[in-house]
Amino acid sequence: MSAALSSRVVGALLLLGAALSAAAQPADLPARTLGGADVAVPGDLPPGALLIVGFSRGSNEQTEPWREGVDTMRPPTPAYSVLVLEGAPRWVRGLIVRGVRRAVPKEDRNSVLIVTKNAAGWRALVGFEADREDAAYVVRTDAAGATCFRHVGPVSDEAVRASQDAACMSGDAG
Repeated sequence: MSAALSSRVVGALLLLGAALSAAAQPADLPARTLGGADVAVPGDLPPGALLIVGFSRGSNEQTEPWREGVDTMRPPTPAYSVLVLEGAPRWVRGLIVRGVRRAVPKEDRNSVLIVTKNAAGWRALVGFEADREDAAYVVRTDAAGATCFRHVGPVSDEAVRASQDAACMSGDAG
């Protein structure tokens, strides 16, 4: 192999390696806490955070029981309820947020995330399935931001235990 061709191959491999490394590290997704703080997920969340994501009004039937189940976990796991509202008209978003704010105690508002941008990124993160729009999507991320647990559907004792026992790269699993 000629020196010029060899350096091109090495250059191409370096570019491929950089691209794969960037692909392996998920981009942070924008959200705002119910308390009003902008956050980037998963970067601004504690390692091992559990995200309970809903994409529709109907998903509330599964996300609320998930949150209740996770809130009783011992040892406690940092958990966030995520409402993806990007597709809703602005005035509807306002109604939803006001209703949620009334229902959530002030001390818990930073554990509720409102998403109005990049819903496609959130769908990719949780493995969204169009025919399961009303499902709860539950993911757990490790310190590197990688997904180490994923579940779609209603809460069960087994699923809550699996979320806590997930083998996260950072070693932060129960």
